[in-house]
Amino acid sequence: MTTTCWNPVRARTSRLTKVSPCGEAVAGAKNSLAFDGFVTVEFSPEYEDGQESSQKKANGELAWITKDDDQLKWVTVAIEFTGVNPDAVNLILGQPTVLDHLGNAVGFRLGQVVPSDWAIETWTDIPGMACAAGKPYGYFLAPWLHGGKLTAWTLENGGAKFKIEGARTQAGSLWGKGPYDVDLNAGATEADPPVAGKLLTPIGGGQHVDMHITFVAPPQAACAATALVIA
Repeated sequence: MTTTCWNPVRARTSRLTKVSPCGEAVAGAKNSLAFDGFVTVEFSPEYEDGQESSQKKANGELAWITKDDDQLKWVTVAIEFTGVNPDAVNLILGQPTVLDHLGNAVGFRLGQVVPSDWAIETWTDIPGMACAAGKPYGYFLAPWLHGGKLTAWTLENGGAKFKIEGARTQAGSLWGKGPYDVDLNAGATEADPPVAGKLLTPIGGGQHVDMHITFVAPPQAACAATALVIA
């Protein structure tokens, strides 16, 4: 057994998934969206500082001092989009889409905050790594995010950028091994080649983010959300 260090560069594709208020992926007609129309996907861990306690002696010297360990509260996620993606806003913020005369989603309407739960996966390139098992990718997963908000945008002589931030991960995800094939799984016998399958190990209840190397290519990016079918 060895350890592989790797350098993620160039985020290629992200995928949004609708999850339940209990953190489980939800099957549905438009509950999955693979897209590449973004500038950044930012992950920011936030911690609760451990409490510090101490006692001084009568002469002013410390008799003892201790500090509890810091604890991860959540990881906030922010996405900056290159344009308007109605299905992404609907999946993340729960805001209604605007349809044209043919029933196509062409925009969205921003109203009161709607409680929403979702997941995001992002794939990156990994330069300088051998392709013995296929092309390697960096894989980043936040299996249970809650909420988010659309921040200010500017219409000017240039491209408008739209940013959603303030979404935070939650513990206790029911993502498990997930609904998608994202890792190479060993074949039925030693002679069988590995095949694409679900996560090799399920997401634990206290785990907020997963990042690892995968040799399964990211999904094809599109504008429209697609059906999520859970086998």
